[in-house]
Amino acid sequence: MTVRRSLSRPAPQQRHTAKWIFERLWVERDAQVSHSYVARYVGRRRGEIAVEAAAREAGRAGVMAGFVPQQPAGRGGRGRLRRSVGSSGRG
Repeated sequence: MTVRRSLSRPAPQQRHTAKWIFERLWVERDAQVSHSYVARYVGRRRGEIAVEAAAREAGRAGVMAGFVPQQPAGRGGRGRLRRSVGSSGRG
């Protein structure tokens, strides 16, 4: 939750960097983790949070995730099928 809150803050305010989170975990929780572990986790979570936020915004705009707009038949190429030349269709 801490990373999520820091990403939503405007730029001039302090963001939670991996170093800051690592130090806070070490002091407040006595967590026995390495800085590189925290840095990898924060980097991965920031990407996940960005994807979640984009999905929320798309949902508010009425766009479903994975939705691909389709082109109506008859416009731009693949419309009605036509008989080939010389084929009478009788048989």
